[in-house]
Amino acid sequence: MVRSCPACGEADFEATARFDRVPVQVNRLARTREEALASPCGPIDLVRCRHCGTSWNHRFDPALVHYDAGYDNPLDVSPVFRDWQTGAARDLVARHQLHGATVLEVGCGRAGFLRAVLAAGAGRGLAYEPAWDPAWPVPPGCEIRSSAFQSVGADDRRADLVILRHVLEHLEEPLALLQLLRQLGCPILVEVPDGATLMEPGGCWDLIYEHVSYFEASGMSRLLERAGFAVDRIGREFGDQFLVVDAR
Repeated sequence: MVRSCPACGEADFEATARFDRVPVQVNRLARTREEALASPCGPIDLVRCRHCGTSWNHRFDPALVHYDAGYDNPLDVSPVFRDWQTGAARDLVARHQLHGATVLEVGCGRAGFLRAVLAAGAGRGLAYEPAWDPAWPVPPGCEIRSSAFQSVGADDRRADLVILRHVLEHLEEPLALLQLLRQLGCPILVEVPDGATLMEPGGCWDLIYEHVSYFEASGMSRLLERAGFAVDRIGREFGDQFLVVDAR
């Protein structure tokens, strides 16, 4: 159970929505009808922080969610998303002067964005992904470790930029990961679903058990500041669905 705001740490919140039984992983395909019907379920008790606007599942249980090779949520099967991803990667390389640089991505999925960053001019990629399937192709110039990022190694310290896309909303304690990454001393790109859209008409489509938290701009800024980062740029992208932050 998450008793205080994952972003600002305050315990002053209001209830916004409740569902007693929902599938705990929507990004895992069942092979049979029986397997689908037996899929584990859990409750969503959504509350919203009165201080920074962050929403989170007050009754989230991490023991119900497992990220392994059976977890699969790529978006770049969509041509629209691929076009946006290519442009975002080029902008990132230009903005941070990453030509020939080393980028570290934590939670790279199938490494689609990392592949685009390397194609845009970055020199080397290092990534961590606990759900990595050895059968997936590794982008040229990249090393992928099939584990969570739990400590800072010598190779990690060579990173010129950290990429953290669609990871923080899955964590009970996002501050702990950010504090760990702060030890690298390099800039960071953070991308999460924009929690403000959840409060707009029709926004409930993104309300899933895997997302512990829904960050708005104010809460994300507060979270990064608590971890020791300074926010340089924050905005909404991809049809205002994503909150994207540059911090140092």
